[in-house]
Amino acid sequence: MGTDGSNPVRLTQDGMTPSWSAEGSKIAFASIRTGNLEIHVMSADGSAVTRLTNHPADDLFPAWSPDGSRIAFTSFRSGTGSIHLMRPDGSGVVTLASGAAGESHQASWKR
Repeated sequence: MGTDGSNPVRLTQDGMTPSWSAEGSKIAFASIRTGNLEIHVMSADGSAVTRLTNHPADDLFPAWSPDGSRIAFTSFRSGTGSIHLMRPDGSGVVTLASGAAGESHQASWKR
């Protein structure tokens, strides 16, 4: 939409917890379109949607690093809410922190 809120355009029917890349060309988001919550990325105009994660546990709350080199996200891969990092193409997933059973952590970056 315009900066004044005019002309909004729907980019996805099922996306949630969106996160804009620092340069504004990409949006990471969670979607249940494949049966459980996975992280996807798309161009700012809604085109070129690509699934980044593929895991039976829910992955959500993506957050771009300030330099655009990583995406942090929350997952329940170990049965607890945990924070993971990956490259913008979905590769190189590493676990940063795990919480208590059933606890959820939302990934974010300090700027």
